[in-house]
Amino acid sequence: MRQRLQGAEAPALEQDAAAQVPHRPALAAPPVRLAAKEMGVDLANVTATGSRGQVTKQDLLDYVAHLNDVQETGGRFWQSPSVPGDRLERIPVRGVRKATAKAMVSSAFSAPHVSIFVDVDASRTMEFVKRLKEVPPF
Repeated sequence: MRQRLQGAEAPALEQDAAAQVPHRPALAAPPVRLAAKEMGVDLANVTATGSRGQVTKQDLLDYVAHLNDVQETGGRFWQSPSVPGDRLERIPVRGVRKATAKAMVSSAFSAPHVSIFVDVDASRTMEFVKRLKEVPPF
């Protein structure tokens, strides 16, 4: 039978489970380990491409370059890098613009998308108008 843990017991067990998972050090040559230590990089986070899963110097350099790119863009991968002479101006959406944008998005997803077409045969009406125009007092 399963028992539901309450209070401080549940987080304590999660911490125990995390502590039981062994942290296997990454395979790397001593010069690579030294370079990683100097750069402040945990080799466990670096994707190894070397033989037998070894982290190479190039893997470490690629990982550091990737971290630098992410830090330069502020962690936002969708933002294009600014180029001198770029005429793109980013205006933060605030106030009325923000409310208008929110209302437009809401209406686009909540309003039913329906089109109605009505065909009307007005041939008898047009004949009647033609006859009325032929009569002089009209």
